[in-house]
Amino acid sequence: MNKIPLPKSTWDNLTPELVRRIAECLHPNEVASSLKLANSDTAAALSDYRTLYLAHDGKDIYIRLKAQQPWPGHAFVAHWGRPEPWRELSLRQRERLLCLAASSGHAASLDAALHFSGCALKPSVLTAAAVGGDELASKRLLAEGCSLDEGVFRAAARGGHLRLIQLLLNTTVSNYLWTPCLAAAAQGACAGGQLAILTWLQQEHGYSLRASNVGAAAEAGHVELVERLMPLVPDCAPAQEAWKDCDPQDFQAVRDLRSSRWELLMDVVSGCPVEVLQRHHDRLWHWPRRQPVLLPGDLANPAALAAAVAAGYAGAEAAGVLAGGRADLEAVVEADVPEDEDQSCPAEDVRAYLCNLFRAAACSPTPCWAAKLSFLLSTWGPRVEATLKAGRYLDLGELFDAMATERPDYLQRLKHLADIGVALDSQAAEAAFSRCRVEALVWLVDECDALPDEVIIDYCIIMRGTATEASDCVAVLEALRQRGWVFEARYLARSPIFGWPDAALLWLAEVGEDADAESPEGATAPTAGEVRAWWSRIFTRAAQEGASLPVLQALRARGAAVDLAAVAQAGGEAALAWAAAQLLAEGAEAAAGAAGSGGGGGMTLQPLSRDEALRCYHGGNVAALDWLRSHGLLPPLSCNWLPTLREMLHGKQCQCSSFWSLQLWVRLQLQLQMDADQQAVGGPPQQPQQLQRQQPAAAATVAAADEDEPAAEEHPMQPHELAVANSSATGDAAASRAVSLWLAAKEMAGHADRVRRKRYELECMWCGGANNVDVGLYEVVALEHQHAWMERQAERL
Repeated sequence: MNKIPLPKSTWDNLTPELVRRIAECLHPNEVASSLKLANSDTAAALSDYRTLYLAHDGKDIYIRLKAQQPWPGHAFVAHWGRPEPWRELSLRQRERLLCLAASSGHAASLDAALHFSGCALKPSVLTAAAVGGDELASKRLLAEGCSLDEGVFRAAARGGHLRLIQLLLNTTVSNYLWTPCLAAAAQGACAGGQLAILTWLQQEHGYSLRASNVGAAAEAGHVELVERLMPLVPDCAPAQEAWKDCDPQDFQAVRDLRSSRWELLMDVVSGCPVEVLQRHHDRLWHWPRRQPVLLPGDLANPAALAAAVAAGYAGAEAAGVLAGGRADLEAVVEADVPEDEDQSCPAEDVRAYLCNLFRAAACSPTPCWAAKLSFLLSTWGPRVEATLKAGRYLDLGELFDAMATERPDYLQRLKHLADIGVALDSQAAEAAFSRCRVEALVWLVDECDALPDEVIIDYCIIMRGTATEASDCVAVLEALRQRGWVFEARYLARSPIFGWPDAALLWLAEVGEDADAESPEGATAPTAGEVRAWWSRIFTRAAQEGASLPVLQALRARGAAVDLAAVAQAGGEAALAWAAAQLLAEGAEAAAGAAGSGGGGGMTLQPLSRDEALRCYHGGNVAALDWLRSHGLLPPLSCNWLPTLREMLHGKQCQCSSFWSLQLWVRLQLQLQMDADQQAVGGPPQQPQQLQRQQPAAAATVAAADEDEPAAEEHPMQPHELAVANSSATGDAAASRAVSLWLAAKEMAGHADRVRRKRYELECMWCGGANNVDVGLYEVVALEHQHAWMERQAERL
């Protein structure tokens, strides 16, 4: 029978160029995970699409917590739905991946991350789910007793997720704790420009608008919302009027009111266009402004603006119209006494706010930042302007660091400051170096001869590279090296390491010098022991920050001693296994040498000390704790290295935002006690894999993901459940111990919160109502969903 050939589809007739044009209109995840799989010709045309993107770049916390959409759920579960890839990741990487899964909107991805990540459920996980607006993920995390803070309400409101806010309010907090949650939601709603959320808070819960709410909208640049809310902010009366008929006891209240207006003004300067600043400046500033009317075109030309204002001031000063305005401001700024004559504004506060306004304009993300800076300087007058530019009260180091941190166009802003008379010194170069602004650093060093101070560079060389691109870090290090800088191990060893990327640390490990070959004559060369100690200190600090295994291996190659406890703080299982193998090999080598010389013995792995184990516990590195326990490297309970339950629940370390530490504490108590019971009868310790229920195979989970249905809920077996399962071997004592521990934790947490509730009620009675009492979630040991979680742990038995 002859087969009839089927006609080619329209897609098959497309040229590779057209296929690539279509792919450019889609998200790379769609191309790599779907479109590329259409046929072999399409795959060949789109061969460059090899990467799946999970996260967004940026320093904003909400951007970093938000998962890429479309989320490649099928591929994520296929790869991360097994333990092996997680073993290679540091704690920071695993926590980031868990947060991304929580905000992905893909239930199977969250299931895989919860099961294999080896992380505690810190507040950032639930906040990530709120950023994604995922109610199902939030319910799942709340059912797990996830820690939370007020940030989750800000995140939900910022994204406009009303139903999620309602879910959080009804599930987590008692009525008396609604006040801080509503305030956080209002702040988030304003920051996100969510007028509907703000209206709901006012109408349904009687929320009263605060100046800080308007400030959040202004800082985020939501001009329409700012204009709508600004009339609700009371005017800031001039200094001479604010204190008329004012009771001396109310001085502080008036000052606080004025400070809130100044904070709002700073937010306007930071996030709003210059026209908005000019429109609202006089309402929010302490001193009345006397200046000529400006044409709209002047605002677009900072130089013309400054010249016009200066000319106007010259004539106004001659006419005496500035009396009581700018003249008073100059008197306060230049005063040697702490307060001006009417005691309305301490001179120190005025100087601080002037500096903050200057910094806000210089760091503003709006294109008109230079016009805003010129506008402010013009309103303050030439004497105040000269005082600030000279750095008499303005901390230029803080200014340069803020500009380098927040603004990619740091070089252009430095040039503008130089043009208006701000001196660029070594602090500007230090900021360029520490924030990896290589173009600005090269310009400052080569054109302005502004070399970074060597002492400062020695200290900050690795200190402040957080969330910086690896290529930028390496480029700025290489730029200094080409200009004669020598990166000695002794100086690197002084430097704390906060978040520099692995590429920069690998570069330093490769080019770092044991000693400067051009040291002055007569200088004592370091001994081999000193050099080893320096590299060992660098290794410890890098490991404590979760440096990758290649970084640790590179530092080891420079002679660093392996610090297993440091690796356990923020490292992964693969790094721990490598560190342990290095120590054992070192011990075997030492034993062989001792045997050859008639000695004996060798190095064996010793359990961590009490303080070392506590640091791992306080970091929430669950995977590392499991690995250490399975290898007998955690101290036994008899050493009392864990705090008591009373210390946990009545200390500052146990709050609803750190409820994960109580969950982990109970888990460790039961696990280590089970190990002690096993050892007492001659059995091996329970392995971490035995503490979890058997999970479905990855293929089955992928199939569920393919069908867009949530994977079947499979939760890790809790330690107290395992105690019951093993009761035939260890007796009923283990089960009884588990129940007693959970019930004791629940009762003591409830008692601590009842005491706090009673204190709150008494404060309300003394202060005249709930609106006059400041209460925050940080004062609560456990919230409603966390109490319910503890109760379920005991009921499962």
